[in-house]
Amino acid sequence: MRCFYVPKHQISDDKLQILGPEFHHLTNVVRLKKGDEITVLDGEGGIYDVILTDISKKPPIAIGEIKSWKQAQRPSLEITLVQAIAKPDSMDMIVQKATELGVYKIIPMTCQHSVPDLSGVRSKRRIERWRQI
Repeated sequence: MRCFYVPKHQISDDKLQILGPEFHHLTNVVRLKKGDEITVLDGEGGIYDVILTDISKKPPIAIGEIKSWKQAQRPSLEITLVQAIAKPDSMDMIVQKATELGVYKIIPMTCQHSVPDLSGVRSKRRIERWRQI
C-alpha cells in the first residue's frame, strides 16, 4: 500500500486533507483515484489507513476518510548516524536510506576532506531539504 506524509494539523477525527507536494505525488506521480486505499503517516507516530473520498484539481486537495489508525511503537534501540557531509545528491540519498532503515537521529559532520561547506544561506536550504526527506 502507498504511504504518504500528512502533518497532524491536516488530520481531524475521521477525515484528512492531502495538499502541496504530497497531493502532486498522489495525483500525478502515483496516479491514485477516488476509492483507492493509502497509508498516511503524521510524523508523530500516527499511522492511518485511509480511503480517498475526493480528489479536486482546483483547489488542489485530496480528502480521505480514516478507516483505522494506530500509534507506531518506538524501537527499543535508537540508532544515531554520524555522517561526514557528502556532495548534495549523495547526502540526500544517505539521509533517505538511513531514514528508511529506521535511524533515530542523523548528525551531519564536517571533516577535513569534506567537499561541501555548510556555512551560509545554502547550508540552511540543504538542512531544510534533509528534514523534508
